[in-house]
Amino acid sequence: MNIFNIKRLILSWAVLSVLCGMAIAQIEEYEIHDRGMLWETMFNDGLISRNWNDRDTETNVPLMEWPARSRTYINGILYYGMHNNTGGGINIGVSLKGKQIGRPGRKYAFCGAVGSGEVAEVITGQWAFPIGIKKVNNFPLVEDQTDPKWGELNPAYNPKEAEQIITAKFSTSTGITVTRTSRVWSYPDYDDMIVMEYELENTGDLDGNLATTEQTDELRDVLVAFEWGPGPSNLGFTRYYGFWKYDGGYRKGDNWGPYDYNLWLLYSYNERTFTNDPTLWGKPEPDPANFLKWAKSGENFGGLYSPQAPGHVILYYDSEHLAHLDPNDPNFVTNESETVFGMYKAEADGYGYKKGDYIRIDKNGHLKQPWVVKSQDNTQQVDRKMGTNRAYTVPYSDIDNVNDVIKIGDKEFPCNDPDRWLGRGALLGDYYKPSTQATSFGPYTLKKGEKLEFSIAECVGFLETPGRRIRGGPKRDYDNTIDWDNRPIKLSGQTVTSHYLTDFGYPDYVNSKVRTVHDVALKVHRAYLGKEPTIPVWPESNPKDGSYSIPVPPPAPPIKVSNTATGDVKIVWKRAVENFTHTNLTGKVAKFIVYTAVHPAGPWKQESSVNVGQSLNAEGNYEVMLDPPGFKVGEKLYFSVVSEDAQGNRSGRTNHTELTKNIGSVAKLSKVHVVPNPFKVVSGFTGGDAVKNQIGFYGLPSKCTIRVFSFAGQLIQTIEHDADLYSEAWFQVTRNNQLLASGVYYYVVTTPEGEKTSGKFLIIR
Repeated sequence: MNIFNIKRLILSWAVLSVLCGMAIAQIEEYEIHDRGMLWETMFNDGLISRNWNDRDTETNVPLMEWPARSRTYINGILYYGMHNNTGGGINIGVSLKGKQIGRPGRKYAFCGAVGSGEVAEVITGQWAFPIGIKKVNNFPLVEDQTDPKWGELNPAYNPKEAEQIITAKFSTSTGITVTRTSRVWSYPDYDDMIVMEYELENTGDLDGNLATTEQTDELRDVLVAFEWGPGPSNLGFTRYYGFWKYDGGYRKGDNWGPYDYNLWLLYSYNERTFTNDPTLWGKPEPDPANFLKWAKSGENFGGLYSPQAPGHVILYYDSEHLAHLDPNDPNFVTNESETVFGMYKAEADGYGYKKGDYIRIDKNGHLKQPWVVKSQDNTQQVDRKMGTNRAYTVPYSDIDNVNDVIKIGDKEFPCNDPDRWLGRGALLGDYYKPSTQATSFGPYTLKKGEKLEFSIAECVGFLETPGRRIRGGPKRDYDNTIDWDNRPIKLSGQTVTSHYLTDFGYPDYVNSKVRTVHDVALKVHRAYLGKEPTIPVWPESNPKDGSYSIPVPPPAPPIKVSNTATGDVKIVWKRAVENFTHTNLTGKVAKFIVYTAVHPAGPWKQESSVNVGQSLNAEGNYEVMLDPPGFKVGEKLYFSVVSEDAQGNRSGRTNHTELTKNIGSVAKLSKVHVVPNPFKVVSGFTGGDAVKNQIGFYGLPSKCTIRVFSFAGQLIQTIEHDADLYSEAWFQVTRNNQLLASGVYYYVVTTPEGEKTSGKFLIIR
């Protein structure tokens, strides 16, 4: 490799990060990680979350959603939830042996984090060619209620694997075939992460058909970039700006992208709202009354709408196939202290490097890794961001004076090896306003049949650990992380709190002592290694495959929740969890705790506690009867049962179950009632916009058909009732998908046995 090639690699990496173009539209497939607190959408063409696009305001799939199930209504407005990613994935650039001169010799595959912002790029059929995607639920108990073994121990459970695994495989336009295996857990200390192991093989396949080979060349100068578009969070941005959009926050400098060298963690956090006023950082609820109410009660996720700090952690990268620099090149320089290679000399001081600085290599003649670590505010602007100003692409770091003792939780770790970072890709340039972040590796040489392997993890935490010395932030240099508990929050000129966490504590979805993004990143390393990591971490020294030997609490039992004829709620689960065994089990289950919530993401209220062996029914199963105060017919609640061992270790909330309050069905059809009647908007059921148009038909048998007619006799809607419930909810939507207008309407109820009844109701708007 000579100096010309390395200069070309700088431009290649720029193109790898930012190029976008027209794509052939083909069908994408995806699976969703929906086991832990962090939910994510994984595609069969390399994408993570979605095609990069920071202008959408709505989503029907999780985009690094933390906490899960966070869609909500606030003051009658629908918010799509706490999604933390505008799109991401893997980008690859290669040169074919003997065809390495200039851009025509380069081939690219942009499988994520590429787009214009206005329109998401479609990559399938142009850069990526799907081979398959498979999701495996490795649950300790059988959770499928249609399975005869429901609630029993799962005989297929593999205690050495994660609870949920998604494997996606796709070929690329470079001839590299990628296999990505991602893993998640429900355990409260390990449920805020998704670990992804990548395998990149030079198969020569260019179309997704591995039975044929279109390319046999050795691949040179292979660059691999893992990219995300972090934004913490969609709910915070849309609550403040009315949309989740580039100009609404990212370009205003709301986000900052620091790098934690000790944990190899690149993340984003929210430091602004409209102005630099620190009392608005984290985007507190703008109404002071609502802020205090929700911060105290935990409703609507508490008082802060963007406390998330989403990021990615490097766990392992291939060093075996790194390209060697040519020691005979005249620019190869040796001095007493180190070997340096003068492929690029800085033309002026700035961005953490000095005029005349060299890129450093290791003792094996490899460029030190990572090649680039970056945060920036765009995926385009090649000349301004990645061409003329090459600050992002200079693999040089001026780390100094990083001999601190850092503290994570109750543990202290020395950072006593700063010199090892010299020459590695640095977080330089614009690391404020980030809408994309990337960590890249290479250049590699890859012969036909050879493989590269990487391990990366997504993680999200609640704010930062205060007092950490992190590269990035408003000073563009080393700075202590923010102590969010000692920052006043002012709304409408009024200080509503000066100690947020002291006054209100953590929201319900922060379900363990693993809280900040640094806490989560440390657990990521613990999960991957199967032991506590040595700080600072060095992924090149880690194994290429994760151990995943982590503490396992007793699992939550699958539950069945039903209405009774007396109007109570019955919760039933089996005793199989008492017999659950695992090498890393924290302890046998000692008791079960029953919870309810008005929103699927909480806050959760404890309703009952059951010790092992108590509250058993005639069938020998656990049975709890509840009549939650104020829970009315037609309204919804969410129920869950959490297992706890004698040491207080708890399961995840994996049996989350929704129930609409009702009464058991009647044995024989007689009179059916419509409630409310007349219907007025103000007389509808409580529960926000989700049920404001709901009316109910009451007095139904388990199986019947309801037909609604207009005053003129026109059929408006047909409703099939097939449940052991006394009533059926209807949201006044016609069969033409229109909302029912004011007027008088008739209904006719019939059963398969020929029974029939009818009546009328009035709608007033």
